[in-house]
Amino acid sequence: DLRNNGGGLLDAAVDVTSQFLREGVVLREDRKNLGERVYDVVGGGKALDQPLVVLVNGGTASASEIVAGALQDYGRARLVGEKTFGKGSVQLIYELSDDSRLHVTVAKWFTPNNNAIDGMGLIPDVEVLFSEEDHTNGRDPQLEHAIELLQNGE
Repeated sequence: DLRNNGGGLLDAAVDVTSQFLREGVVLREDRKNLGERVYDVVGGGKALDQPLVVLVNGGTASASEIVAGALQDYGRARLVGEKTFGKGSVQLIYELSDDSRLHVTVAKWFTPNNNAIDGMGLIPDVEVLFSEEDHTNGRDPQLEHAIELLQNGE
């Protein structure tokens, strides 16, 4: 469940993704003036054959999108929920003398199939909206749909 997960460290995203993939590229990073850097799966995953569905929404961002995007590109997991945030950039942050900050984008992230994450987000394989009424009634239609997919072997 990567809903409302704003991401974290790039190395952690590679490690998590590697638990579910035997081999391949986890992400591509296009760094200004340095070109493309490829981050590969780290071998030894523990959940290589288990059925997998990943829940996503507009709060799924950054490193969480790396995980979801790689698993989706390889057909390893179906994404269920809503379009993700689209935060696929690397920024350097400079503290200025007036206590403000300057953010400089130095790289952009792409899924293994070269789909841009930044500004685009990931489109779920199965879109399931989560309404205020669902929240009020304690229902989670996204989770319910994901469980149904797993039970039906889809």
